[in-house]
Amino acid sequence: DSKGEILSRPELQIFKVHSPQSLYVIVGPECRVTSSSHAQVVRIDETVSPAAYLQKSLRALWERGLRSVWIEGGAATLSSALHAGIGDRLWLFQGPHLLGARHGRNWTEAWGAEDMQSRQTLDGVRHLALGPDHLTTGRMMSVKT
Repeated sequence: DSKGEILSRPELQIFKVHSPQSLYVIVGPECRVTSSSHAQVVRIDETVSPAAYLQKSLRALWERGLRSVWIEGGAATLSSALHAGIGDRLWLFQGPHLLGARHGRNWTEAWGAEDMQSRQTLDGVRHLALGPDHLTTGRMMSVKT
């Protein structure tokens, strides 16, 4: 949330079930918020690509002692994380609705393997039906040929 918009919504469930000491919101230079009573605010004070923003965010959290991070977001966030090469497990939730790339976002839009030798694959894949939604999860593995 580079603009810090989530910080202006204290009614959100995430702020009710977690203490401010355990929540970190990463903001960019366009955010005017410097502190919050709802979460720790971590500022990335430069404008960079989405992939570089994620890398800098993780480095900032590492410097604060965090060793395990859950990145949640939509197509742009997931695609940027894949492009940046960060993450060791994919949790992909899919609903029963299809938009297509023409009017929707593609979850791999910023990332793509150049060829089969540079592809990513999932190991230990599990599938779970959650009502009408579907979860696929697995450990991210780089293919070495």
